[in-house]
Amino acid sequence: HLEGRCGDRLFDCRDVSFIVGEGEDKGIPLGCGTGIEQHKQIQDYVLTTHLNLALCFLRLKDFSQAVENCNKVIEQDKSNEKALYRRGEARLLRNDYNLAMADFQKVLEVNPSNRAARTQLSSCQSKMKEHQEQEKKIYANMFQKFAERDSKVCELFILG
Repeated sequence: HLEGRCGDRLFDCRDVSFIVGEGEDKGIPLGCGTGIEQHKQIQDYVLTTHLNLALCFLRLKDFSQAVENCNKVIEQDKSNEKALYRRGEARLLRNDYNLAMADFQKVLEVNPSNRAARTQLSSCQSKMKEHQEQEKKIYANMFQKFAERDSKVCELFILG
């Protein structure tokens, strides 16, 4: 189990219990130092927690929750590479190709050497093309069927 020390106090992971969305601290200090330092440390923990939740929701295929947790991180840190990347992944898996591409492009603005984002951007573009081709086929067949039906109706009307 994990242990920690703050000043002269020793604590371990058994002293803290968490339920998703809730936490009970049983008198454990969240950090040492001045109020500003503590606030910064708490904010870092909150951002890390949202990033971890986003990853969990991605693995559970709950893409809306993954996006929501990434958004909470991005509200605090607009150039957070992990949040942008994970949100892009969730959006890609939800077939929100344009939004996913925008996220992966932002990742590359933050870190131009991020190969994973470059690969995902390429994947987005190819999936977008596939999706457009499928839609073309669907609509082409649909319009062809309407045209055939309309011509039959016209024939019946003229002959009838």
